[in-house]
Amino acid sequence: MALVKGVNSYVLLAEANDYFDNRLDAEIWSTTAVPDLALMTATQLLEGEDWTGISYLATNDLAWPRSGSFKDTPRNRSVAFTGTYAFPNSKEKETAVPREIALIRKATYELALHLLNNKGLLNKGASVKGLKAGSIALDSIIEASTIPRIIRDGYTDLIDGGRKSSSWEGW
Repeated sequence: MALVKGVNSYVLLAEANDYFDNRLDAEIWSTTAVPDLALMTATQLLEGEDWTGISYLATNDLAWPRSGSFKDTPRNRSVAFTGTYAFPNSKEKETAVPREIALIRKATYELALHLLNNKGLLNKGASVKGLKAGSIALDSIIEASTIPRIIRDGYTDLIDGGRKSSSWEGW
């Protein structure tokens, strides 16, 4: 299936290309033969999150746009979702989309890059449960998450439950 923004991807390939033109350590993006597949897979993985709010329309192909609100922790404010947002088939500037859509778009870019940089990440055929070297033993090794924390932290405010409270609330 071809990449279709708003159906199987949160972004266009051209938008991702623009993003990675201004991103450090993204060389693999310009050399991969399957950037569209990486974006669709990243979107599919993000679709598995327990997002706050509810899907704006029952007929949406994707979990976004949504209705409701979220606490934008870095900006220390409450933000209402822009439920009427529609994914256009034309390029959008990152600064022209609603805050929640910008967060989802960035997560899609970063997760797509992560998948390309970590071949076999989705193949869960083998895993290590424990490791022993001489008298040193590690038991109950926890399997790494498919979506790394550095990416998930970028959209944690949008997940049902949001950030855990801390003494630091951002700006």
